[in-house]
Amino acid sequence: MTFVFQLWLLLLLLLKLKTFPLMVPATNITYGIVLRGFLVLIVFTLLFQKSVAGHEKEFFVRDLFYNNKHSSCCSGDLYLPHGSGPAPVVVLIHGGGWTAGDKSAPEIRFLSTRLAASGYAVFDVNYRLVQDGGTFPANISDVRDAVDFIYANSQKYNLDQDNIAVMGDSAGGYLALMLAFSADKKIFKDRRSDSTNRVRCAICYYPVTDLANLDKGFITQYMDDTEVHSPQLYKTAEPITYAATSVPTLLIHGTNDNIVPVQHSEKFISRLRRFNEDVHLMEIAKAGHGFRLGYESDTAFVESKKFLDEHLKSGKKISASPPHIFLCKK
Repeated sequence: MTFVFQLWLLLLLLLKLKTFPLMVPATNITYGIVLRGFLVLIVFTLLFQKSVAGHEKEFFVRDLFYNNKHSSCCSGDLYLPHGSGPAPVVVLIHGGGWTAGDKSAPEIRFLSTRLAASGYAVFDVNYRLVQDGGTFPANISDVRDAVDFIYANSQKYNLDQDNIAVMGDSAGGYLALMLAFSADKKIFKDRRSDSTNRVRCAICYYPVTDLANLDKGFITQYMDDTEVHSPQLYKTAEPITYAATSVPTLLIHGTNDNIVPVQHSEKFISRLRRFNEDVHLMEIAKAGHGFRLGYESDTAFVESKKFLDEHLKSGKKISASPPHIFLCKK
């Protein structure tokens, strides 16, 4: 049923029932208001459905499989911006403690849409979870494959392969840091030795950065280290181990986070600063683990977009004038 036909059918139905809002007697004000509101609601619903359908058809590619060996787990949705391109790319990695989460979560889709509206292509990816074999370092290799997929298909989708950022929250933030910092290291046993780091910058919301100080049961499950605690294994899995090859990085963390305390990011960014001046931490006062819609999510998005614009669009390094740790209050 076409959009125009739906509108005509609605109008004819209202006329037949003699309940068209403009035909309601002026004395029956309440009845007229209700019917007018009902008609406006239906019309706007139809318009919205038409707009969304048209937008997704032109600017949204669902379920692109970037890893043929693990296609059931490793897929991504590609959001494409308006414009002639080629568009800079953000690879977006969901959180969920490496055991849950999905690229189709409402907050992920909302962020992807906002980034696409700001001129960025967004590859919002799923990866192997722990129960699917996604223990360390398998899921890091997965998201690395996602970046390689974007690089290999840049011409097909009109993407700027030289301007790729990685972004994630919580456990996804950890994967983003490991992806951005540890290219070509020995943890990628299945990767070619000539593989190059294609990530220009990283943005992480309340990321896991200190495995040693998180719940042991939770971490040993991810590390697949249930029998023997190996200090060397854990060192290999810490993002700070790869600080010398780090990229420009922005962390955003809530001061009331009781899942991954903000002190983890403060410690991490201070240590990272010894190797890289272009690293920053924005703390959002009273925010928890997961930014609420409104002030918290908007504040994080504005700072993220600014960071992306400076590193992927302008070609300039972020100014060192703001302090590398700064608090944002409402």
